[in-house]
Amino acid sequence: MLSGEGTLLGIAISGAEIKPVYFNPDIKDAPEFSASGQVTAKEVQQAIKDGSATPELIRKEIDRIKSREDRFKELDRKKVQERLHEEFAAALEQGKLKAGLTAADKAAVRFIVYETLNYQHRDAMKRLLFPKGYKDNKDFFEKLAAISDVQFAKLIRTVIVGNYSSKVEDTTYGLCLYRIAEASGLDVNTIESDQGDKAAERQARLKERTKGLQAQIKKLGIDKAA
Repeated sequence: MLSGEGTLLGIAISGAEIKPVYFNPDIKDAPEFSASGQVTAKEVQQAIKDGSATPELIRKEIDRIKSREDRFKELDRKKVQERLHEEFAAALEQGKLKAGLTAADKAAVRFIVYETLNYQHRDAMKRLLFPKGYKDNKDFFEKLAAISDVQFAKLIRTVIVGNYSSKVEDTTYGLCLYRIAEASGLDVNTIESDQGDKAAERQARLKERTKGLQAQIKKLGIDKAA
């Protein structure tokens, strides 16, 4: 190509860079794509200007513009959330927010409770609360906010029973389980009565055993004296 007829030597100027280039005015190649398949706006404009632009090149430029705008939208949302968090925290500390529980607060409580589910119960509750699934975080939050009180009670009780500490009597989780069980209709009195009967039998055996041991002590004392 270099030795062919029509090949000329020219000078390419790009910013502060100047370099010699061979070119043929009769051959108009479209700009090469980058590794990402995109070209710069400058390259596209130049290709359109000199008549070397192709439909593929222009489509690539449209995709690049859309991709860039999508990224800008992500950054917009990020900046809004960051500023919202900052101003909300300040207003909360200064007592400038409306007092009392809002519908959003109640929904947030449901989310917090849901997040404390252990892995054993999470899938089952997910199927119960969202049988049709959810599309994104917004859809998830709205569906969680709309669950019935019966479903919410099931969620709370599942979280409590799923925590190992609820098996232990002298823990807050244990007390929560006791109170919820009592309030939700479980026959707590019968459970306590049954255990009380077992305790009475055990104490009776202990009394008899202790009485026998005390008799042995007296007998040993008599034998030694003799």
